[in-house]
Amino acid sequence: MSSRDTQGRTDYLRRELLHTTILAGLLAASVPRHATANPSKLESRTQVKLITLLHRKPGMSREAFIERYETIHRVLGEKYLRPYADRYLRRYTRSSGGDLRLEQNLPADVVMEIWFPNMSAFQSCMTSLTESEAQAEIVADEEKMFDRSRMVSFLVDEYESDLTSG
Repeated sequence: MSSRDTQGRTDYLRRELLHTTILAGLLAASVPRHATANPSKLESRTQVKLITLLHRKPGMSREAFIERYETIHRVLGEKYLRPYADRYLRRYTRSSGGDLRLEQNLPADVVMEIWFPNMSAFQSCMTSLTESEAQAEIVADEEKMFDRSRMVSFLVDEYESDLTSG
């Protein structure tokens, strides 16, 4: 094995470790901080929202990225998410002024949202996504379209204002 092959394998293993670490971190962080005396009651009714910021591979056009995501990667995501999640959204970013130079500096090409009915569903999904078959299929497709080194995932707590009332 050449040093280039060894370096490529090392880089690949580092990315896989990072991806697995992110998933493990999400699992660890998924315990509600606002748990009460009866956490199982809270867990059963608290919706969980995972957001991931994704960047397309350098050189891939926005149009090709959206086309690939919506025709191939979306279907793969649905396959693994369907048993656990309620919603799977992709929000493709663009500059508000239409300046293409600004679009290169946006924090992501797509903001992916996955909504789970509760913490148990989220944790079950994260566990299933770390299984070798799921990892192999997902990572193989991600390598074709995403700059995986820039992926960032996090959970959010939402607060919404009612702008319709006086």
